[in-house]
Amino acid sequence: MKLIHTSDWHLGRFLLGKSRAEEQAAFLSWLSALIREEKADLLIAAGDIFETHTPSNAAQKLYYDFLSRTSSAYTVIIGGNHDSPSLIAAPKNLLKTINVYAVGDLSEDIEGGVILIERDGVVKAIVCAAAYLPTPQDTLKRFSDMIAYAEYKQREIISVHGVKAPIIAVGHLSAAGLDGVWRNKYEGLKDETVDLTSFIQKVDYFALGHIHSAMTVNKAEHFRYSGSPIDMNPMQTHRSDKKVIVVEFKEGERLIKEVFTPVFQNIINIEGSFDKVYYETESLIRSGVQGWLLIRCSGSESYNQVKESLMELTDNSGVEIIHIEKLEEIEPMTVGNFEDLRTPNRLFQRFLDARNIAQEEQEELITAFNEILRTLDE
Repeated sequence: MKLIHTSDWHLGRFLLGKSRAEEQAAFLSWLSALIREEKADLLIAAGDIFETHTPSNAAQKLYYDFLSRTSSAYTVIIGGNHDSPSLIAAPKNLLKTINVYAVGDLSEDIEGGVILIERDGVVKAIVCAAAYLPTPQDTLKRFSDMIAYAEYKQREIISVHGVKAPIIAVGHLSAAGLDGVWRNKYEGLKDETVDLTSFIQKVDYFALGHIHSAMTVNKAEHFRYSGSPIDMNPMQTHRSDKKVIVVEFKEGERLIKEVFTPVFQNIINIEGSFDKVYYETESLIRSGVQGWLLIRCSGSESYNQVKESLMELTDNSGVEIIHIEKLEEIEPMTVGNFEDLRTPNRLFQRFLDARNIAQEEQEELITAFNEILRTLDE
């Protein structure tokens, strides 16, 4: 049994006023081809299918056109925090006729979220799919109940067919135990993370969505975020984590590989003095590069001077400037403890202290800062 895990498409998203529709259509076409190439039995889309609860007709057309091309594989889709539960769930009975299972809300009982993936009368996998839930407690309870039921079904299938079908969980959540910098980023949001460690021995693969970078959870290779397939952060300078995950269960083994997604829209970041920005932009034009340009410029030149010069330079070229930011010169902040650099919360607190911000104002700013951290990668 082979599955492909993806998430966080955010269909209908814009980047600084520019539609991502062409990128997203190209990704979905590429994904359709990958399903055929890998001969996948199952596609998992782990939430945030759309950018908003009220996606445009064009975004919905992308979605349904794609689903109509995936009939060779089962598809399991869950709603994320950006999705409308009713929009995802409404056509579920119709979608089942083409082997698409859409879980948008929790209106069904536990058994309704447990999906049997069958091929030629044999159960190949047992999928436990839960849409986004706002509290860690509800999320943990939902998965505990579903996985317990899946284990019951697994034993039943073994007794009848002598085959042990893998248990696959699908969720859209913030997991505890993220990798590296992400662990530090969510340190101040512990009350909003879900501890999945109790499922590590019970679940054969946990397909996660919500975090836009691909990573494992609790160093468990089979508990993974696939990350978003296209760049979501307008100032992101690299694409090393844009991928989908292919998982194969074969002769008692679990084989996991990462497939990098192509670059569907070239997004170039340039930062520095005006001379540096001008030179690098000119070099891009001479080399024939095409793409969107995001510029952050420092120096004494005014914003209008920078904009006029660069717009004139890029006129009738293959690069399009979609963002210019004039960086203000600020005094460097002394960090007394290296540990303060390791978490955004500590560093932000030192910033507030260094600026002599009043305590009552600090509380409001810290609350807003934590909200930004929580939503930054949604």
